[in-house]
Amino acid sequence: MKKLLFMMLSAFSIGATAQVTFNGNGNSGFGGAVGGSSLSVSHTGTTITFSFTRGSGDFENTMVLYISNGSAGRNIIDGNVNDNGDANRRAISNIGSGTLTFPAGFNATHAVAINTGFGGLWSIASTGTIGSNQLGFVRGVGQPATTNAASFNFSFDWTDIGITSNDQFGFVVTYGNPNDNGNMFSADEAIGGGIGAGNPGFGAMTFTTYFQYPSGLRGGNASTAGTGTWSTVANWTNGNLPLSTDAITLNHSISVDGDYSASSVAISTGNTLTINADERLSVTGGVTGAGSFVVNGIFRLNAGGFTTIVPTYGAGTSQLTYNTGGNYNISSEWPAASSPASIRIINSAVVLSGNRNVTGILNIESGGSLDVNGNVLSLKATSESDYSQLLNNGTLTGNVTFERAITGSTAGWRFVSPAVTSTLANLGTVQLTGAANVIQLNTANPNAWVAQGGAGSDALVAGRGYALYFGGSGVNNNTVATTLSLTGSIQNADVTVAGLSNGDGGNDFGWTLVGNPYPTGLDWSNVNHIKTNIADAYYIWNPTLGGSGQYASFVSGVSNPGGVLDANIPPMQAFLVKATAASPVLTFSAQARTSAAEKAQMRTSSINNRMAVRVTNLQNQQWDEATLVSRATASAAYEDDFDAFKINSFNADAINLSSLSSDQRKLSINSLGVWDYQTSVPLYLQASQAVAMQLNVDLTDVDPVIPVFLEDVLSNQLHDLRSGPYGFVNQPAQRERFIIHFHNAATTSITTNSLANALIYVYEGSLYAKGLSGETDVRILDMQGRQVYAASNLQLEQGLQLPSFAKGTYLVQVQGKEGVKTVKVIF
Repeated sequence: MKKLLFMMLSAFSIGATAQVTFNGNGNSGFGGAVGGSSLSVSHTGTTITFSFTRGSGDFENTMVLYISNGSAGRNIIDGNVNDNGDANRRAISNIGSGTLTFPAGFNATHAVAINTGFGGLWSIASTGTIGSNQLGFVRGVGQPATTNAASFNFSFDWTDIGITSNDQFGFVVTYGNPNDNGNMFSADEAIGGGIGAGNPGFGAMTFTTYFQYPSGLRGGNASTAGTGTWSTVANWTNGNLPLSTDAITLNHSISVDGDYSASSVAISTGNTLTINADERLSVTGGVTGAGSFVVNGIFRLNAGGFTTIVPTYGAGTSQLTYNTGGNYNISSEWPAASSPASIRIINSAVVLSGNRNVTGILNIESGGSLDVNGNVLSLKATSESDYSQLLNNGTLTGNVTFERAITGSTAGWRFVSPAVTSTLANLGTVQLTGAANVIQLNTANPNAWVAQGGAGSDALVAGRGYALYFGGSGVNNNTVATTLSLTGSIQNADVTVAGLSNGDGGNDFGWTLVGNPYPTGLDWSNVNHIKTNIADAYYIWNPTLGGSGQYASFVSGVSNPGGVLDANIPPMQAFLVKATAASPVLTFSAQARTSAAEKAQMRTSSINNRMAVRVTNLQNQQWDEATLVSRATASAAYEDDFDAFKINSFNADAINLSSLSSDQRKLSINSLGVWDYQTSVPLYLQASQAVAMQLNVDLTDVDPVIPVFLEDVLSNQLHDLRSGPYGFVNQPAQRERFIIHFHNAATTSITTNSLANALIYVYEGSLYAKGLSGETDVRILDMQGRQVYAASNLQLEQGLQLPSFAKGTYLVQVQGKEGVKTVKVIF
């Protein structure tokens, strides 16, 4: 809303005759000439014209219009401005009188002084002492002919005050006698807020509000008039929303419901300032007072910003942003006992003044820095999917303590990798011999898990993975629930993993346990990684997956089981990779670090025609899953870019389900070409128990026109999987008894082209017709029967790239020598 308002005001300021009228404050200490006046301001693209209509009383003294053009200027006129050159200069200098204080956000850069003798425009230097005749004269502007003239005009150009007609400027007006013994005797008459009844004379004066032109808004000190949202004009005493430079006083509870800025905010007792989720408040001064401050959105500290009120931060949505410039010793805005969901340091040199926790994301951006300053900076974790992250693209000085939570009640192995430079001793009560609770893959013999050996002082190597056993007599020697806590320096540069196993074309050799070397997420799909002779799939062991412990796999946007992994690998997570040849190289790119808000690995890319096949042991409900994917660019053979091997469970009694590629590789993720009536995929089921089981498929992402049948070669049955799951009794020795067909094998002859057997479908923007021979003609109709596309003499086996259609359902008619077939397709 604020941005919209700014656009409206900007458009208003460009108008050729943007006239706004401002009224005096109603005081009449000098007869009311200014206090009862009105001042109308208009402009062209070049000139600003002021039309002054006096109130009661004659115009016998000097009026000063102070201007703030938005650049550096003076917030007070005091003894440092002491120009005694003439009456107009003495009036601007408020010479011989107390300090003249302007409102928040108002810094005087120019002033117009007018009496019946002369009217002129002067510039006011922003710093230093201004002596006699040192105010910068700019030009004459005009003046009234007589003291009793009902009105007069004065004017100057936009360029005279250093801005253009696209800008805004603020102003206030004073009135007084600069000839009273050579000093300025001020009246209580003014334009602007804060000057009460009774002439200040030689005393101090303080304005609380000023006017802005061309917007006509009032700025300075902004107080609330009611409880509610920031964006409601009626909730503010100035009659408009606060300007970005205003000093705000909250005498009511207010919620920030947009993107707003303020000079400062004072919250009175019993009232609350709340920044709503996804909204932002930026301050250049303090958030002070005795009220409450709740941050569910973004609290941004600009230069000079701070808070004496300890904020309460909302979980998941709150953010603290440092944009202070220069050194900044943190105060109450980052409480020692709690933390916002995310912290950004974008243009600040933040220095910790004590121990601090991070419970979300700490992002040090380029141009920002954080000095731990000998304190403890802890990145906390409460569960395996709720952990903190640190993304450093700026400067970090000092060590951090990084946590990984191991939760649950199932003892077992976890894959772990150091997010900081540390040693084995920091992992917990580690037994390096006997139970062998810390193991690695032996690169000399890639099939073997071997004990780490050595001592607790052994360094944990960045980019390497370690398998740790948790549970009784394990790493924590108790229940599985524990927290690993590593302290050290973080990695910011690329990390090349040493000692990778040499691989071959099979899946028996070339495995290495590696790990995310950074204290933030790692995008495995990032093109900046170097993967020389390394397949694209990665694998993570989960001791609870499937009810018995299974490996999850991920490759090219697909997770198996579905919804378990994605391209974002969490910090302190180790994983298996497979070398495909000798001399493999794996370099993790620092450009692939990510602090995505979706920290838990629960998303997969949208893939057309992705099917999950699951076998469940009905006796103990343990299960395993294999995934089939239709990709136009894939083949039926194993491919490093698209497929993932099947790694069997550590549990000898677990179900292990995979599919077989055309070159007889056991795969957990099997990407094939486009599915059609010729596509059949053998399954491989390895399970030691001869018990009742059930096979079912998830067809959510499968085109509904594609038939899916299961062939049981042991029982010679064919089952339509679209009708429901298939029950069977497992025969441990019969591991290749099932085949998935994308046709009804009982009725379809895949060697005979016929109209009835033709499969017509659209995939990735192309139209295919499988099972029709020769050239074909195509017509596409919308559901009202209107033809939207036609083409003749096509070979649709190779696919036809279609133009873009509006989303909806269409009829596709394909005519070949066998006849005409019409199907519905959805674009």
